Amino acid sequence: MVTHDPLRLVLIGAVTVLTGVCLLLWAGPQKFGAFALVGVGVLRDLFGPLALLVAFFDLATALLCRLTGRRLVSRAGAARTVGAGG
Repeated sequence: MVTHDPLRLVLIGAVTVLTGVCLLLWAGPQKFGAFALVGVGVLRDLFGPLALLVAFFDLATALLCRLTGRRLVSRAGAARTVGAGG
């Protein structure tokens, strides 16, 4: 049985940058999905309007995951390019 323990994911992410990028690629869509589903829940009156604060926080963290992931990938590519040419 596989569990997604946050502490375990953080520890794995600390091991390599590649794993960190994989974690961001996993967490970003998960956060965006949470944003979308809470929004649907508010529209269907399952959650109150206050839940939109949590939803927009999830959207912000999804965007941060995306931007950070792109930055890490571009830095890794630049490091490989410099290493190959130097």
